[in-house]
Amino acid sequence: MLAVLMIAAAFTAVTAVQSTLKTEAAETGNNNFPAFDPLAPGASYSCILYNYANGLPTSEANAITQTSDGFIWIGSYGGLVRYDGNSFERMDSSLGISSVICLLADRRDRLWFGSNDSGLAMLYRDEVMHWGLDEGLRSLSICCFVEDPKGTIYVGTKDGVYTINEDLQLTHIDDERIDDVYIGDMKIGSDGLIYCISQAKDMFTLKDGKVVKYFPNDVVPVENVSCILPSKIYPGYVYLGSDNGGVYHCDFRETPRIAKSFTDEVLAAPNSMNYIDGRIWVCATDKIAVIEGAKVKVLENSPMNNAIYKVMEDYEGNLWFASTRQGVMEITPNRFTDIYEQYQLPSDVVNATGIYDNKLFIGTDLGLNIIDQNGVYDKLELKEPFKLNGSSDTYTDLKKVFEGHRIRSIITDSKDRTGLGVFCYDHGKLTQYTQDNGMISNKARRVVEFSDGSIVVATGDGVSVIKDDKVVKNYGRDDGLENPIILTVAEGFDGDILAGSDGAGIYVIKDGETKVLTLDNGLTSDTILLMKRDHKRDIIWVISSNSIGYFEPGYKFTHVKNFPYSNNFDFVQNSKDEMWVLNSNGIYVVPTDDMLKNEDINVTRYTISNGLSCTSTANSNSVVTDKGELYMAGNAGVIRLNIESGSDEE
Repeated sequence: MLAVLMIAAAFTAVTAVQSTLKTEAAETGNNNFPAFDPLAPGASYSCILYNYANGLPTSEANAITQTSDGFIWIGSYGGLVRYDGNSFERMDSSLGISSVICLLADRRDRLWFGSNDSGLAMLYRDEVMHWGLDEGLRSLSICCFVEDPKGTIYVGTKDGVYTINEDLQLTHIDDERIDDVYIGDMKIGSDGLIYCISQAKDMFTLKDGKVVKYFPNDVVPVENVSCILPSKIYPGYVYLGSDNGGVYHCDFRETPRIAKSFTDEVLAAPNSMNYIDGRIWVCATDKIAVIEGAKVKVLENSPMNNAIYKVMEDYEGNLWFASTRQGVMEITPNRFTDIYEQYQLPSDVVNATGIYDNKLFIGTDLGLNIIDQNGVYDKLELKEPFKLNGSSDTYTDLKKVFEGHRIRSIITDSKDRTGLGVFCYDHGKLTQYTQDNGMISNKARRVVEFSDGSIVVATGDGVSVIKDDKVVKNYGRDDGLENPIILTVAEGFDGDILAGSDGAGIYVIKDGETKVLTLDNGLTSDTILLMKRDHKRDIIWVISSNSIGYFEPGYKFTHVKNFPYSNNFDFVQNSKDEMWVLNSNGIYVVPTDDMLKNEDINVTRYTISNGLSCTSTANSNSVVTDKGELYMAGNAGVIRLNIESGSDEE
């Protein structure tokens, strides 16, 4: 099912100009908004170096990979090491390989490991299979592994290349050009070819166990090649790292040639290259760098700065590096990331955040900011010219439409559209809803999608309902909303419309009839900031100007008396059934069951004093991604944190 972006904006002119920064795109486009980028300006992260002094039973690491059970495996001269997230364990020597040079976790979740002097082994379901001289290897020194799209394992050795098929049969690739070559590096390309470099600096490609193309070193346009990486988007192109220094983007489709050179001094001695999040990570002798577009960026202040050979990303998005002299380094994001600092945006009050088309939409008092992994958008072109209702101005840029106007609410609906005020943005097409085409008011405050697909809008003059792209119903003073200033709306227990007002309680609208819930019904305040259904229970949470409580069916209200803070704005829940309550003091985290017990409540607090750079904006709404990334609308920008990573004890 497709979706759109629904946006609620207040069109009040404000004279201000926001500066933006547009960065150059990476060579490959990864359209997912990045969860963690340690090279971004203002990125907050921690580097943890593991060696013999803090748990790793060695201070050298040749290879690193992860299997689907979450274990991280490290190959060292001292053998195979397993990390379970808490401790490192050297595997029993009965595995038969003591000096691990390379690792591969294949699609079948088998772990392959190659040694410096005792051949090849594969671990699967606690059983180990070995290949040595008796099984057909001509060299016991294994250099590298690659798995092709058919699941065939290619094994690079000091005496040629072997394949292992699905029946675990070992076959030497019989071609006089590569019969006895020392394989330096192998990588799989997006075209299904295996790209190889020999120690003699010859280059060749393999497919289906045969040599496809062979280039002797005298035609390879880069001298002293140390590592290889096929381009993801240009078949036949590869990146070559040179012992002489630099990385070169080369065309090997016909006559080999250098298409682009990266000769920055930080790339003086590249040892390996890998794609992570669409960018090329380079492990060099003393530095870690990224090639992004035409730029080379260096990871500053890294404690790992010697003999860096491998990099990988684990399932949680953390980065791991292996050094043959320093052990293993993990880079983890700090809990809070200041998106405005990271993308060099000026401080601003943010009222709403939303994710749409893999972009972060940020609604502010001054208009709209749009960010993706490549930077801040200067503009976002509309597919069709757009004219504001009641205005002669025509726009071709979405950002210009909202320039100087306050955006209060952003959601993405089930039809994959996003809404800004009320505007419906559908993959480049913009539609506006105002009093001219049926809305009860132009003062939209919050947009919510109900289970029947209707869009319900809280406004300064009542409630409007949009369905099938038309305004189908309005509720105002004539319908029993004596105070029509509505701050929030929610879907009730039987499809009712709940409208939280600014001082008159909650209106319950059903079948054209309206009743009101006030202090007489147990509410602690008649000013209602937020109503939201619990993610797993048949209750509706209510945040008022002075408390948190909840409705049960029949609209029986319970006040959570022991919640330790009164000025709350919003909350989100995670898969661990924790409530993350956003308020003027920071973020309070508490198990939902503790809220329902209504006894003593112990919360974990995140405030300015322990990492937050700003607090939530009153009456704001913040998006949470499927991975638990919360983009909190703050009073000085946007804070990103992951609500699934757990809360620390205070």
